[in-house]
Amino acid sequence: MKDIALYLGREELLKELEALKCKSSELFLQLEYMMNEEEPTLSFIYIYETGLGSLELNWSMLELQIAIINLEISLRQLAINLGKLADEIAIHKAVQAEKVKYQAIIEEKRLALETAKKSVEPAKSSCNAKESDELKDLYRKIAKALHPDINPHVSKKGKQLFIKATDAYRNNDLNALRQIFMELKDGNIIDDSEDCCDNVAELSEIELIAQIAKLKKSIKDFENRIAFLNTQFPFIYRDKLNDKDWIKKRRIELKGKIAVAKKRIEELNNYLNILRTCQKT
Repeated sequence: MKDIALYLGREELLKELEALKCKSSELFLQLEYMMNEEEPTLSFIYIYETGLGSLELNWSMLELQIAIINLEISLRQLAINLGKLADEIAIHKAVQAEKVKYQAIIEEKRLALETAKKSVEPAKSSCNAKESDELKDLYRKIAKALHPDINPHVSKKGKQLFIKATDAYRNNDLNALRQIFMELKDGNIIDDSEDCCDNVAELSEIELIAQIAKLKKSIKDFENRIAFLNTQFPFIYRDKLNDKDWIKKRRIELKGKIAVAKKRIEELNNYLNILRTCQKT
């Protein structure tokens, strides 16, 4: 009876391990899809197709200009409050340093726009719908067999093969992925059934429990990364980019912010000119 109970316990562990491998591979594939397909596509839609990206860049540039003007105002105002003449050289250096910092931020935003435009091109796969489904299914099975977080005992060769598979998947290279999958099949690492799994027959119950614990941690890590991405650009706009009313309102909102920022710059420049004049007399 004790042996039967141990056997049943082992069977349950094997079932749990297999279920966790399936879940882990699905989450990994979801994360890959989000980062390599959905992110560039959503970014392209938000930045270019809706025109919101250019408006946000313009607004950011104006906000940074306001920050630079405010810096000079605060430095000149400090000199006045202390009853001293403004140190023009020190002010110039401080303002120039701030400009360099902000120009780097603007350049980063410009590069992000260009990256979004370029990165969406590979996402426009030459694969048709059926081939795209096959691509994802093959990659899911390969990930299940070779991803180090799913199979911690995978060989060095297996890890290298997984790197090649990831590269093929990201480049929509279905033929390369098919070849990699066939190599795995021929090596008796996995089969083409839905319930394929690696050989765990020789693992002890303690080893099974340890592997299950590690998989649960990997699953939690995948879930946390997915949850975090969903709070970031462009995923926060995922459900809104098909909403024409929201896009229209967002355009109006950004144009309003741009108008307010331009008026604020005019006001600040007028005040700054007064301070400059006062400190010269």
